[in-house]
Amino acid sequence: MNVLIIGHTGFLGNNLYQFLSSRGYTVTGASRTKKFDSDIFLDVTDAQTFENIKSVPDIIINCAACLPATTLFGEVFSKKCFEVNAIGALNVGNYAVKNGVQRLIHCSTLSVIAKPWPVNLSESTDTIPIGNQAVYGASKLSGEWLLQSICKSTTALTILRFSALYGPTMPWMGVICNFIDQVKRSNSIELSNGGSVYADFLFISDAVDCIERIISSKQSSIFNIASGEETSLLSLAQVVKNVVNEQATINNTFTTDAPMSRAKIDIQKFLSVSPDKKFVGLQKGIQLLYQSLHE
Repeated sequence: MNVLIIGHTGFLGNNLYQFLSSRGYTVTGASRTKKFDSDIFLDVTDAQTFENIKSVPDIIINCAACLPATTLFGEVFSKKCFEVNAIGALNVGNYAVKNGVQRLIHCSTLSVIAKPWPVNLSESTDTIPIGNQAVYGASKLSGEWLLQSICKSTTALTILRFSALYGPTMPWMGVICNFIDQVKRSNSIELSNGGSVYADFLFISDAVDCIERIISSKQSSIFNIASGEETSLLSLAQVVKNVVNEQATINNTFTTDAPMSRAKIDIQKFLSVSPDKKFVGLQKGIQLLYQSLHE
């Protein structure tokens, strides 16, 4: 089976490329950068670059994305988000339909859903991104909508909404990296309301394995792809302390008006097509991440 991975040089795309290659797929990588020597130069924001695809694949997996940055509502960041996450998805969909690609798997995010998330967040939860990640979430949701409009009959569309990915080779940003840096710098972790803010952390090997299982299932739908285990930031801090330095201290301050932010993701739809899936535990995942920093 011939698979084209768009966004091959990113964290998810590169790990997926290696994983599917090891499983016997014929994999082609396409990207606008040369970080990992992509097979094809392709910029999803430029429809003309799709002409560089000389052989039509059986499956396209779109991992290309503009991810959240420090300037969450800045004009430059907002423009880039919609160019890559919405117009880029539109260009991928147009290519797939025009060339009769059998299947398109689009990698999206649970940020398309506004926080605070309901407990047991399912695929049918209303998608209205607001809050700190409103620009990013809205751009990803726009990409989903555009693809659903385009891929009605000719190309089977599957949308995967991922929780927080982490693991070796990840971009060094986000709360896990922040906690590791704090321990290494000052032998302590400082956080606020860590017992009321939760996240679902998905190890990268689980993410790519889930994609391969979706390929094998031949299901065309929207799936939550997460560990199904919510972890408070206070618990995460304890895990990082255990892995990096057990002598570190954790200082968690409280404010009485802090809202509860849950991350209980319903993954029963995914498990219905892959009931034997086992996930890497957070302690093991953080150990593997930290070990990779010293290799």
